[in-house]
Amino acid sequence: MAGRRVWLYVCDEFRPVVVDRWGDYAELFRLVKPLVEECVGEVLGVEVHGVCSGGGDVVVEYLVRYWRGEALARVVFSESPVEALRLCEGG
Repeated sequence: MAGRRVWLYVCDEFRPVVVDRWGDYAELFRLVKPLVEECVGEVLGVEVHGVCSGGGDVVVEYLVRYWRGEALARVVFSESPVEALRLCEGG
C-alpha cells in the first residue's frame, strides 16, 4: 500500500491521515484514534468489522463503541476514497 493516500472516514467526512507503517489492525486504529475521538468522544471499545480490497484499494472498517452507542470508522487506502467505499459497499 506504499504510495497510496490514506483517509479516515468517520462522521460522514473524509480526513487525510498519515500512516507510514503499521503492524496490525489494532495498531492502525491506534494511529487514527485521536481523530475518531474528535468526532465521537472517548472510544470505549473497538473491533475490526471488515476488510475490503479491490483494484489496489483497501478499506479497513472498525466498529467503535462510545458513550452514545456505536459508529463505523473506516481507514481507506486509495487515491479515490469515495470510489473505494462504493466498491466495498457493493455499489
